[in-house]
Amino acid sequence: MNPLVSRLNRNRVELKERNIERVHHMFEEGLEEETHSILKMGGKPDWTGLQDIGYKEFFQTMESCKTSLPMIANQIAKYSRSYAKRQTAFLKTSPK
Repeated sequence: MNPLVSRLNRNRVELKERNIERVHHMFEEGLEEETHSILKMGGKPDWTGLQDIGYKEFFQTMESCKTSLPMIANQIAKYSRSYAKRQTAFLKTSPK
């Protein structure tokens, strides 16, 4: 099997800016409301789908009673950057 592997190269500043824009868009599109709705419907923070970046940070701050939206947004952006770095490292080391 010969999978086709491709990746985009962007500089770090541009990636960070795009990441921040994406986090702001998530909030504008109702991430907070969606998270609360999932909990009201019986969702549990330990469900696999709710361990994704975005949901996880809401649940962590709710449990610690620190519900500052800017703090949650910063955590989401931080974990998103970390995830992007891991993806880049993986693609750099994958066979060509």
